[in-house]
Amino acid sequence: MGWHESNRFQYSLSDVTNEVLSSLKHHIVLLKGHLAYKTNKIVVAYNEKDNSAYGLHLAKKLAFNTGAKIEIITIVNPDEVSERKKEIAERLQALCKSEENISISFKILERYSAEDAILEASNKSDLTVIGDSSQRFKVSFLGTLPQRVARHSKNPVLIVKRSKPISKQNITYVVNKYISNIYIKITRMSKKVFK
Repeated sequence: MGWHESNRFQYSLSDVTNEVLSSLKHHIVLLKGHLAYKTNKIVVAYNEKDNSAYGLHLAKKLAFNTGAKIEIITIVNPDEVSERKKEIAERLQALCKSEENISISFKILERYSAEDAILEASNKSDLTVIGDSSQRFKVSFLGTLPQRVARHSKNPVLIVKRSKPISKQNITYVVNKYISNIYIKITRMSKKVFK
């Protein structure tokens, strides 16, 4: 799907991007911008979650077909414990070694702002691949991190989202919200009746 750019000064709840990413029940890849004729470097923002893992999978397919190099970036808080940083580096190193036909490297960026770190890396690549971080039933006026990165990046950005079945937690959330709305309506009606 191509990127739908909303009004610069108006991030509405009905924004097509938010609606598609939060409600679609199938895998989706959303491209903002146009792929260059020759792709030399693909940056993959990787946080080990399903969407970023799937984004890495797609980036490998693109790299295999175009001859591009992949750079995996992971953002960690500068205050993170050094043991944790070492564990992340070991896992990323194993990911890079798992592919023989593709040139893959990684960087661990220590930043307080994941958005700024990804944008900085994005501006030095031909394509940035990022997994969607939106949660089902959660809508933000500013959009999710990947949507904000896509809006501000000078280069093409690919947002990847894998579909997931509804979990027990999500069903519980929906049921509780529905009951809560009914309770609010009944309370309002009873206040009107007794006035």
